[in-house]
Amino acid sequence: MKIFLLGFMGAGKSYWGKQLAAHWDLPFFDLDDVIMEAEGMPVADIFNTKGETYFRNLESKLLRELAADNDKFLISCGGGTPCFSDTMDFMNENGKTIWLNPSVPVMVERLQRKQHKRP
Repeated sequence: MKIFLLGFMGAGKSYWGKQLAAHWDLPFFDLDDVIMEAEGMPVADIFNTKGETYFRNLESKLLRELAADNDKFLISCGGGTPCFSDTMDFMNENGKTIWLNPSVPVMVERLQRKQHKRP
């Protein structure tokens, strides 16, 4: 089973991704963590120093590599992941996509708590 969790920043993708991956005994990947490990810097720093185009190309490349290298997984994608490089089509063709959609007040409260970590 290949599952891609989608949603806006603050939707709970990382939290629920860990929970669901453990429940279904799937390898878990947080795409932002994979990107940070590959680049050796936080996502916000990648945006600031290398730009969004660089980030989105890397994001697409690493997502596709994870999908190719693993028979099963749950990936928590970044909030903008489905919007670039035909990534939404790729995810729909290669697994199940799940959209997390909490209320706007819930997402605002979550983002205000973690504002310093967001690009």
